[in-house]
Amino acid sequence: MAAGQRLQIIKNDEYNCRKMQFDTKVISSKDLSITCLLGASPDASTAVKVMIDVLEKAFPEITQSKEGAAKLKELIPFWNIQVEK
Repeated sequence: MAAGQRLQIIKNDEYNCRKMQFDTKVISSKDLSITCLLGASPDASTAVKVMIDVLEKAFPEITQSKEGAAKLKELIPFWNIQVEK
């Protein structure tokens, strides 16, 4: 897969039917020793969310520490806050 290509996946939906999706996914090994981003490069509307997902999966020791949480809160004021619709 070349950089910038869309990821096309076939997944089972809630009814166990297969459907094709175009997606960007954060994938990790079971032991979390490696995490990667598969799919098209995220645009501005999803880039922050995708990077937070990578941080939380790949570096839980940072995102769960007081210092890490404080830095993320400084950079992303709504980090780890449930925002009502």
